[in-house]
Amino acid sequence: MNAWELIDGDNTLLTHFDLNEESIVYDFGGYVGDWTEKISKKYNPFIRIYEPVKTFYEFYYDKFIGNDKIEFVNKAIWSSFTEIYLGVNKSDSGIYCNGDIEKVETVDVVTEIERFKKIDLIKINIEGSEYEVLNKMLYAGCHKKVFNLLIQFHDYIDNCEDMIKDIHYKFEKTHELIFSFPYIWEHWRIKK
Repeated sequence: MNAWELIDGDNTLLTHFDLNEESIVYDFGGYVGDWTEKISKKYNPFIRIYEPVKTFYEFYYDKFIGNDKIEFVNKAIWSSFTEIYLGVNKSDSGIYCNGDIEKVETVDVVTEIERFKKIDLIKINIEGSEYEVLNKMLYAGCHKKVFNLLIQFHDYIDNCEDMIKDIHYKFEKTHELIFSFPYIWEHWRIKK
């Protein structure tokens, strides 16, 4: 059992934020919607879920149908509007994963963040694509509109340790690191 499991991180740290019914939350990589369900029940914020894999999208669409505060986007979050190929293999589905190949549409992360004056929380679990997406956010400066970032980095990407160090260095200018369990979860909160 690792440290994350010992503290029951999925049910404590992943759901403990300063949110309310007016908060705006993005879930990049919704999978089957378990995290979204917990956040919705606890805070009832406005949530926008991005999940490109059709079978996962259909699963959580059925789960949340009728909840007017949850929006569904059957596209991948990315650094531009384009199409990409994903390997589909349960929770490990992504551009770097093996599995059945699925062509999906993407949406530009900057465009999505610019939809609101501020975003209270973004959860990012996109199976290796986080490096591309975070670097685009940092380059555009839109990360400054995001009060909390919950990030899962993945270690099967070449040069990932150096990329993480670079992303951390850039985030440290505007956000503080609240917790870090390497390659499990990190929480960054905007500096006051």
